[in-house]
Amino acid sequence: MGRKDYLFRSKTLSPSSKELAHCTLPLSTIFEHEGQSCVWGVGTDSTISRKVVTVGGTDADGQAVITFGLQGDETIVRSGVHALYDQERVRIIEKPSATNIGGII
Repeated sequence: MGRKDYLFRSKTLSPSSKELAHCTLPLSTIFEHEGQSCVWGVGTDSTISRKVVTVGGTDADGQAVITFGLQGDETIVRSGVHALYDQERVRIIEKPSATNIGGII
């Protein structure tokens, strides 16, 4: 089976203003694999790799607070996380189009 390019928008992390050691991400970026919480990190060559993270709850905005597993400067796949596999190549959508209502993809 050939590899596919997926159009996914990434989320670049920034440290939470309340706790500099933590990062926040949309809940849609997190998936479970073998009983562990994970996100897909995007490498410089546009391939993704599974990163195990620790989720310490949610913040006041409903974002997942990541307490372990990320440094805070990674590019993370934001949507479609359940349709991907390790080392798959993705294309990043930098800006949602006008027809992408809600910025879902």
